[in-house]
Amino acid sequence: VGNRSESTYESMMRDQQGYATTDGLLAIVDSLSVLPGRKTVVFFAEGLTIPPAVQARFDSVVATANRANVSVYTVDSAGLRVHSSQAETAANVNALGNNALDRDPDAPGARPMTESMEFNEDNLRKDPSVSLQMLAERTGGFLINNTNNLSKGFQAIDADRRFHYLL
Repeated sequence: VGNRSESTYESMMRDQQGYATTDGLLAIVDSLSVLPGRKTVVFFAEGLTIPPAVQARFDSVVATANRANVSVYTVDSAGLRVHSSQAETAANVNALGNNALDRDPDAPGARPMTESMEFNEDNLRKDPSVSLQMLAERTGGFLINNTNNLSKGFQAIDADRRFHYLL
């Protein structure tokens, strides 16, 4: 029971963080929609939480940004990490894959394969750079990560803004 309560609480907190962030982004993007031309938002975060319950709201942020001609450039504010979360993500994905290969679907109490796939997708979304990269790329921006020196990143944003053509 304790493990399930902890898991439920963690899921609820991730949902709330995701809603708070996407609602804030939506408000900013929506307020910029009345201005003419191409607009830029630079979003600093250590990650962006997009659990399944928040996916529709995230998609709304992206659609609204695209309609309003707003590009979001994301910056992983954790900077250069000593330990990459990608190794942990890869280990979890591999463990799930191995469990799926070893499981007996006819065993009593066996969970459906789709449950493992949903957990795997959620595990990938926990990686801080994945959601930040999705937001940036889907709105015409890019992610600045794995650096403590932002000058090159801001030079690239400036160049991207300066040499943008719409055909």
